[in-house]
Amino acid sequence: MLPLEHTASEKDSPSRPPGLRLIAQAQKRAVKNGKAFDLTLELTHRCNVACRHCYIIPGEEELPFPEWEGILQQLADHGVFVLTLTGGEPTLYSRFFDLLDVTARLGFAVRLFSNLTTLSEEDVDRLCGANILGVETTFHAADPEVHDRFCRSPGAFARTMRALALLKDRGLPAAIKTAWTRCNHEDPAAMFRLAADLGLPMRASPSVSPRRDMSTDHFTCKLSEGEVFELFMKLIQLSEDPAQYASCDTYPLPKGDYGFCGAGVTGVRVTPSGKVHPCVEMQQIVGDLRRQSFEEIWNDSPFLKKLRTLRLRDATECMNCPDLRFCFRCPGLAYNEGAGLCGPATEACLLARVNRRTLEALSESPVLETSETSE
Repeated sequence: MLPLEHTASEKDSPSRPPGLRLIAQAQKRAVKNGKAFDLTLELTHRCNVACRHCYIIPGEEELPFPEWEGILQQLADHGVFVLTLTGGEPTLYSRFFDLLDVTARLGFAVRLFSNLTTLSEEDVDRLCGANILGVETTFHAADPEVHDRFCRSPGAFARTMRALALLKDRGLPAAIKTAWTRCNHEDPAAMFRLAADLGLPMRASPSVSPRRDMSTDHFTCKLSEGEVFELFMKLIQLSEDPAQYASCDTYPLPKGDYGFCGAGVTGVRVTPSGKVHPCVEMQQIVGDLRRQSFEEIWNDSPFLKKLRTLRLRDATECMNCPDLRFCFRCPGLAYNEGAGLCGPATEACLLARVNRRTLEALSESPVLETSETSE
């Protein structure tokens, strides 16, 4: 989750759909009132594909439907508006569509992160009955065989394409995303063509997260710093908005009184067994919805309270870094690495260095610092 004040939102807001601008405004109002606005619900950690870069570790117990139903009522009573349903593969949850019906009845706006390979035409029709804010799915390559090898599921590409066609036919908002890895970085233009052919927006990132147990054996698919730089230079040539795909941009030098990010501020992550974490990355457990109410966790968790008081000035090492204005600094990644909430994160530092190198290569001179100083 990005910090509310330290994003590209002011720069790109004129081009954002009006609905998304309204949601962003509603989110800020919720934060001002001390309320959670958007939550990520991991319904299951099971999946029918086995993507090589995946950070999920299967095996966590899943809440039965009546318990999810009670939790959703608590979230609605609190004032949560947006739910991101994810996994694993969320549609594998045994009563996924019953749960989706509850979200519609309670008035939630829903984002669905799914590989779409399990959906039938009838399933897509049931999606139309929910308040779908967006459906996002991942392609690992524009070549079906390469995609299927990466997710180790023959025919996955074709099944996802079929479901996307059904979604578009029914007018449901959809988008695709990709992780830039060893299987697709040499020809990024192919991914652009795929998105254009589908008529869908695409977002992409070279980040590959450690697994939830912090193991990194899957990093064999991860790009090196040099490969990310070469990729970013290609993306500059391919896109009219390279920052959307490459993060090749600078932000205003962030002020020290900015908050860290949205983790524990705009919302939290809930795992299949009801454990609550500040965000998708951070492994710190701040509550358990089988033993505590959502209000109790949100209002009383010492860790969440600490997150809300931290400001960038507290991250002294980062604030003194010359690459700060090129950085998407992530306290969750830093915390998992043992650097604490205020320390640097390896992935963020790597991308900041690449962002600087990219801009310097384009200008053929060092990127000059502004006269602004952090607080």
